Amino acid sequence: MIRNSNGGNVTSTQFGISTDIPVPGDYDGDGREDIAIYRNGQWWLNRSTAGVIVNQFGLSTDVAVVGEAQP
Repeated sequence: MIRNSNGGNVTSTQFGISTDIPVPGDYDGDGREDIAIYRNGQWWLNRSTAGVIVNQFGLSTDVAVVGEAQP
């Protein structure tokens, strides 16, 4: 569930499968949270301004954590 900042409406979006790990974050730098999941070494990002991409990074046994970039 996502609460939109412009009016407080709540939306629901299906993205990924039940075993995926949610890792929301601002992956495209537009100041808005993007829907994202981690699956066995793959990062699936549904970016608010640039659409869906999949990046292979790490190993399937890695533990995904979300952090913030520092200026």
